[in-house]
Amino acid sequence: MAAHQMIDLLRFTEQFHKDLADYYERLGHEMRREDVRQALDYMAHHERCLQLCFHDYEVAAPKPVTQAWLKNPPDFQYPDGLREKRVNPEMSVEEVLGLAIRFDEALIAFYQRLAEQALPGDLRAAIDAILEMEREEEKRLVRGLQDL
Repeated sequence: MAAHQMIDLLRFTEQFHKDLADYYERLGHEMRREDVRQALDYMAHHERCLQLCFHDYEVAAPKPVTQAWLKNPPDFQYPDGLREKRVNPEMSVEEVLGLAIRFDEALIAFYQRLAEQALPGDLRAAIDAILEMEREEEKRLVRGLQDL
């Protein structure tokens, strides 16, 4: 990935969460099982909240953080599955949860690789906070689905 400002990575992450929400909504319309549709509805809502969280952070974050340049941020590849057109309408809650974890883990790995770079203090702190938030949100998603 070429050099980017932190704001670009925040917008990318906001878009990623939007894409996941859209994907979960689309899957929900194709599923036959009510419990799976409910899980996907919950997952889509969760991703919309994260999308909004990143949007709000873009607006509120200090300019030195959002305008900081990252010379060589790691490449991010959308995980397999997110762009697939065909899905199994008989998927179980466990299978859709497995998809969600795979997508979350890809984003966490991206921020982990970013955090491993030598970064100035404020920028490093912001990336560490994003990484921790993504990890906590993954746990929250799993707990929320278990409570359905």
